[in-house]
Amino acid sequence: MTNPITAAVPGPVERVDVPRRRPVTAALWVALGLVTAAVVAVPARLPFYDYAEWLLQGRIVHDILTGGTAGGQPVTDVYALLPVPVPNLAAPGGIALLNMVLPIQTAGRVFLVIGCLGFVAGYAFLVRRLQGRPTVLEYTGPLWVLGYFLYRGYVSYLFGLPLAFVGIATLQPLLAGHALTRRRVAGLTALGLVTFLSHLVPWGVLMLALLVHAAVLARRGLRREAAALAATGAPAVVLLAWYTAAGPGDRHLSFYSSLRDKALALAEPFQFFLRLDPFPSALPTTVVEIVVVLGLGGLAVDGLRARRRDFVHPVVLTALTLVVVAVLDPVGNLNSLTKPDQRLLFPGILLLVAALPWKRATLGRRAVVAAGVVVLSGLHLVQLLAVQASQRELAAAALRVVPPAARVATVAVPADGGCAPTIGPTIGLPALKWADVDRLLAYGQVRADLQETSGIVLRPGLPAAGLTSLTAAPDRVGEALASTGSPRYAEVFACPSVLLDVRIQLEGQYRAAAVGETYLILERETPG
Repeated sequence: MTNPITAAVPGPVERVDVPRRRPVTAALWVALGLVTAAVVAVPARLPFYDYAEWLLQGRIVHDILTGGTAGGQPVTDVYALLPVPVPNLAAPGGIALLNMVLPIQTAGRVFLVIGCLGFVAGYAFLVRRLQGRPTVLEYTGPLWVLGYFLYRGYVSYLFGLPLAFVGIATLQPLLAGHALTRRRVAGLTALGLVTFLSHLVPWGVLMLALLVHAAVLARRGLRREAAALAATGAPAVVLLAWYTAAGPGDRHLSFYSSLRDKALALAEPFQFFLRLDPFPSALPTTVVEIVVVLGLGGLAVDGLRARRRDFVHPVVLTALTLVVVAVLDPVGNLNSLTKPDQRLLFPGILLLVAALPWKRATLGRRAVVAAGVVVLSGLHLVQLLAVQASQRELAAAALRVVPPAARVATVAVPADGGCAPTIGPTIGLPALKWADVDRLLAYGQVRADLQETSGIVLRPGLPAAGLTSLTAAPDRVGEALASTGSPRYAEVFACPSVLLDVRIQLEGQYRAAAVGETYLILERETPG
């Protein structure tokens, strides 16, 4: 009797492009690469939620490694690197290394370009390895990487995912009968270590796939090969145990407070265009979302050819496991890892559609899909360029009003539904939470409260950091500032109507030093 698991594995990769088609195919990939790189390289300022903090952390790591100073003080007197393998080092480590030869802002952009292009290439490689033929799906990488997680600034996560994709792709020849050579074992072990140090979640995805593929080999009677494959993850497991035992002590766990919040978290990862609150959107994001969803639905109807036995493919089983865990996971925050469920659901869906069989696409269909992806990716560039003038105004005001070494608290006020009327429901994020990093870097300062998942810690006994960044509800801005010790300066980013209420709320405590359509820079009036 045929084993459905072993029957559903892919065959050898086909040769797909005759020589005369290769220039056209190359041109499609060049166009996709150029537009993807342009989205993160062309805008002078990027309002991605956490990106500015990772830029600052890259600068700090660089200065620790090189003996740099900030405000005349060695950075090593202020910060130290945790002596543990923190599974979130792709962004600070990668930016720091690039900063050895490039200015910090340029280093950050180059890291983003590498990460985004790596995602596009990694996903295309996975799709081609699983499909064994050219399909339209392999051209969709830019749609996924330029969406929700990039706008959130989760750049280490996005850097780690293509490493997991490549690792899963390299497992497929084992299912087709190729030997598990020492070279392959060494390569998978090294890839597992690099993925772990890049980000914990992509490593977890890769480890789950390793175990599922090992189970398939064991079921085929290849128990020694299965054990060797599973053992490739052991060194990274040791690092995880080390980090868990000796890592940061401030650990916490919080759960979703309602089914609505949980449902929203599961929907967010598949938002291709988000509002950049508090800026008014230059695009009708809902309309664009509908077009993208309908387009992807049309591609699936036209190209997806799944049968029941295809759902027992090892990659499909890995994907379905990720989806089930994500849906059932009630955790909203784990040690500053925000919404871990959506970080599992996203690769789960991408792996699922990559593993189910698609029909072979003609060159014409591939060209049409690639052109559509180029256009939609270009809309991201339009949206980012539209907010450049507002960001320049904010940066200039901060440099003019706030002294170089001043303590500052920045408060981003989330906008429920956005600051301006929109067509249909949309999802946004308070994009300017870390905007004051621009001022810090311009003045050569680095003092800030950093994320707990970072590999950098403030040395004990030092006074409060120069920059504290947080979010708060419109009626809680005063409480948020008080929780940080009511520093002399505060920056509030919110919709215009909210900013008026904030000024009233803080009357007698802070005066407005600079006012813009989307920001307030405040100076404390009361002594303290």
